[in-house]
Parts: sequence; C-alpha cells; structure tokens
Amino acid sequence: MKPKNPHPYPNNQRLSPVIIVGTILAMISTAPAQALFQGQTHPLTARGWAMGSAVGSQVQDGAGMLLNPATTAVIPRQWQLSHTRFIQDIRSTAAVWVLPDVQKWRPAIAVHYFDFGRFRERDWEGQETDDFSAGDVLLSGNLARRVRSKLSFGLRLTWAVSHLQDYVARAMLGSLGLLWYDSESTLALGLAYANWGSLQSGYVSAAEPLKSGWTLGFSKHLDHLPLIVAVEASEVYQHEWVLRLGGEFHFGERLFLAWGSSTRRFDLQAQHTLIDFLAGSSVGLGIRHQRLRYDFAIIGLGQAGLIASMGISQQLN
Repeated sequence: MKPKNPHPYPNNQRLSPVIIVGTILAMISTAPAQALFQGQTHPLTARGWAMGSAVGSQVQDGAGMLLNPATTAVIPRQWQLSHTRFIQDIRSTAAVWVLPDVQKWRPAIAVHYFDFGRFRERDWEGQETDDFSAGDVLLSGNLARRVRSKLSFGLRLTWAVSHLQDYVARAMLGSLGLLWYDSESTLALGLAYANWGSLQSGYVSAAEPLKSGWTLGFSKHLDHLPLIVAVEASEVYQHEWVLRLGGEFHFGERLFLAWGSSTRRFDLQAQHTLIDFLAGSSVGLGIRHQRLRYDFAIIGLGQAGLIASMGISQQLN
C-alpha cells in the first residue's frame, strides 16, 4: 500500500487553481492578468462598472478610490455597497465609506472581498479528496486633501490577503494620486500611480511580481447635454496601455443611464457576431429614490458571458 501523501499535489499542481483564476480574470478584467489581489484593478461600485471602469477622474462617487485616491477629496460624503458576479462563479462584494474631514484631510475606508469559488482537490489516483476555496480580502484606508483651490492630493494604503486552501499571500499596497477639478466647468483631470507595494509573502515566494502602473484620465459634465463623459488611459502591464471610455446620461435627478467600453473589447472578440461586437462594453441604470441611489450594470464578455453588478449608496450631510 502506498503511504498517504499529506499533500497529494506538488506545488505546481496544487497551484493550478491560481492559473485558472488568473486566466479567467484576464478575460474579464480591464487590467492585467495577475492572480494575486485582482480587486485592486476593479471599480468599487456598480456605477463605475457601468461607465466602462473609467473611474480615475470621477468625482461623483468612490468607484475610483483604489486607482486615484485624490478623488475622495471632492466627492460627496457617502456610503456605498456593491455586489458583482463574474463568470465561473466568481463574485465580489465591496463597501466604501467617505468620512467627515479631519484637519482638512478627508478620510475614507473600503473593504473589498473577492470570492473565486470552490475547487475540487484530487489525489494522485484522481480520487476526489476535499473541497477548498480561494479568495482575496482588501482593506483600504484613504487620505485626501485640497492643496490648492482646484488641486487635490491623495494617498491610499491597502492590506491585501489572498488565500488558496493552505496557501496565503500578503502584501501592503498603495496608490498616489493628483486631481485637478474645476467645480464651475465640472472638468476633472486625474493622474495616479496605482498599486505599488511590497509583498510580505507569496503563494510560492515573496519574489512574485506585483503590478503597478500609471493612470491618466479626465471627466466632464457637458455644457449643453445632461451627460457626464469620462476618458481614461491606464498602464496595465509593462508599457501596455488600455483606453477606457464611459458616460452617464442624467434624466432629471432620479434616473440615470450609463454606458462604457474599452480597447479590451478587441482582446475578447473571437467571432464576428453581435455578442462579440459588444464584448468589453457596458450599460447601466441608476435610480434615486428618496435618499438612496440604486445602480445596476451589465458588462459583456463576448462568448464568455456577462458580468453583472448592483449597488446601493447614500449621500451624507
């Protein structure tokens, strides 16, 4: 009888779910394929998803707090909750709370949990042995302030933990950002260096790479249309850039329609069908009722399926 192996898979086989997760997220993300800490590259709200993830210069909500922390210096105080479902049973939940100013600094906190689902483990003979889960937890603290009447600075630090059964990776990550915002013209220009950090421990070693890059964008509420437009360029991997475009139509104060797209859509197209043509594009609906706002977003992935996100938020006095 063969002795029981306490670890039925060697490291490369036990880590195969990481490869699977990284491959899936390479398809669905507007950022690079990185198995660790994927939530760093996604909008924190359904509204951000609906606007094509062009969130680095948005001043309406906390969708872009992880990419450009300077945005929280000018967005209204609020709390937000969102839930997003990806393909292959992957889902995420995020909460954002913009706090009252302290000595001219505006703090904000965010909690983001990424659940990659459950996997089936097998031994060397192919027999099922156990189920295990994988996921990321991101705890973020943000400080931002106005350094001039129209110029704001922000810093964000995130304690990130990624788990895959018995394996755990930990890192301290952050972003630095600037935002120039003219409240009269509603023009906002954002520049940030996002997701730099130090890996405390990795699945295999502390030498696993972390992804950082620049984000540059602008947004504006058009003068003669009830439309907010946002355009953003992000460095996603070794000088590879992605361009994102989004907008939100305002029908009064209670109804909003959003749309978005990015150059990632060309990576998702495999056939010349309508579904593939809409790959990488998004649509969304926002409804304000009394003091609460409800947002819903759908993002197309071509033949791979859809991402669906929903959220609720409230502005605070």
